[in-house]
Amino acid sequence: MALKELLSNDEHKWNLLFGIFYVLLVFILSGFVWLVDEKYPTSISVFDFILISLATFRLVRLFVYDSVTTFIKEYFASATRGPGRTMHHLLGCPWCFGMWAGLFVVFFYFVMPMAWLVLLILAISGVGTFIQILMNMIGWRAELLKLEAKSRE
Repeated sequence: MALKELLSNDEHKWNLLFGIFYVLLVFILSGFVWLVDEKYPTSISVFDFILISLATFRLVRLFVYDSVTTFIKEYFASATRGPGRTMHHLLGCPWCFGMWAGLFVVFFYFVMPMAWLVLLILAISGVGTFIQILMNMIGWRAELLKLEAKSRE
């Protein structure tokens, strides 16, 4: 597909623009990290990696799946084209939104020492969410086995 054909589709055009904006944001935020520490971080501890990962996981769940942020998703749901439609798709895709959430979590981790507390709270919430999902899966499996046993009787 030629670039001209790709850009003739409004949705593809906005997806491309959001992608370019994301890459620019990576460079801008990286530059800001450099200005704060006058060096780029080259490593983090395993604990901090897990903390960042769990905080990102929780932000993704919060914006993509949780009902408390439904009003944000509904704001963009009526958009049929343009940046609003792209935002609607972004907020509905855990992989897509995870890239954006990860960028901001890492940025705040390196730039703002007080962000560590917020990231810790998000990470603990992420562990709680994961445990709840796991318990639901175990419960659903137990119910399924119980129904299968009853149907064999």
